[in-house]
Amino acid sequence: MRACRALPHRTRRVVLRRRRCSSLADFLAHAREAYEAPLPRYVTQEFHRYLACGDFAQGFVHTRCEHCGYDLAVAFSCKVRGVCPSCAGRRMAGAAAHLVDCVLPAVPTRQYVLAVPYELSGLAATRPAVLTALSRIFWETVQRRYRRWLRSTGVLVPVETGAITGVHRAGASLNVHIHFHLLALDGVYVEEDGALRFVPAPPPTESELAGMVERIYARVLAWLRKQGLARSEDEAELDAERKPLSPMEDLVRLGMGRGELRTTGDGDGEAVHDETPRRPAAQRAVSYRRFNLHAALR
Repeated sequence: MRACRALPHRTRRVVLRRRRCSSLADFLAHAREAYEAPLPRYVTQEFHRYLACGDFAQGFVHTRCEHCGYDLAVAFSCKVRGVCPSCAGRRMAGAAAHLVDCVLPAVPTRQYVLAVPYELSGLAATRPAVLTALSRIFWETVQRRYRRWLRSTGVLVPVETGAITGVHRAGASLNVHIHFHLLALDGVYVEEDGALRFVPAPPPTESELAGMVERIYARVLAWLRKQGLARSEDEAELDAERKPLSPMEDLVRLGMGRGELRTTGDGDGEAVHDETPRRPAAQRAVSYRRFNLHAALR
């Protein structure tokens, strides 16, 4: 009975794998013909590894229980970071468990979420240096907030805090939308008599968040100007006309459009209603020059 139930699922996987193989070949051929520069090697390698994920012909591990005699063959996985939902989900769950069990201390933690303008999101999606700079400036601004708060209480001893930043690359409708989720220890550690003591911080006020997002904007703009990336809209259009987009830049541009949720009927299949994803209620969030900072979740 177990084998009968598993057969349709395995059959579907084979059919889907064949469709992916043919689609990938067409996609790579189009990229070679339509663009001057090819796709990055790591992109094509990740797609090929994904197609080999779970394929017993690519190798497997044979396990056997010494107590009950049950044996099981497990095909090798691709372990890629982007396109494989199985390996990405397993990596996500494993990383979350590791952070909770081994990294994050048992102290209050606050989530700061930073969203950047549309154009800057597209730039960060294709240029790692921009993504790194945004993440660094975001963290240094949050860190500065906690240090300034402790100094305002009259405590002048050396302090430290910590955070983990997660980069989210998609919006609610699976469009390309780079934004940052930063988990910060909601307070600071102070050293007293050779021992560390955690001092919780109060929630950030609206004026504090406004000052933080304005500081982030100023520092990001200064960095972009230093790198020669802050241009006017007219100059950006001229650059796009003179320099053709790479395949990655073109795919990001196409993927940045906001999607649509469509509900269909059970009978005739006609659309009942269309709607764009609803935005969550903005609690303790501030915006400045299309930079948005949210810090309500603790």
